[in-house]
Amino acid sequence: MSTIGLLAAVAMFALINVVAGMFPTTFTGDAQLAIWLVALVVAIASYVTTEQAMAGVRR
Repeated sequence: MSTIGLLAAVAMFALINVVAGMFPTTFTGDAQLAIWLVALVVAIASYVTTEQAMAGVRR
């Protein structure tokens, strides 16, 4: 686990929630859960992608 990978995951999670907060509507219930799950999947994907890229740089 690298700090850069975790930073990328947290940044993507926060960015998705910030962008969703800019919409002129209130997300409640299932919509909020869907946004949270999408943000979680994107955060995991960005972590994996960053770790793979860093593994290539370390070699």
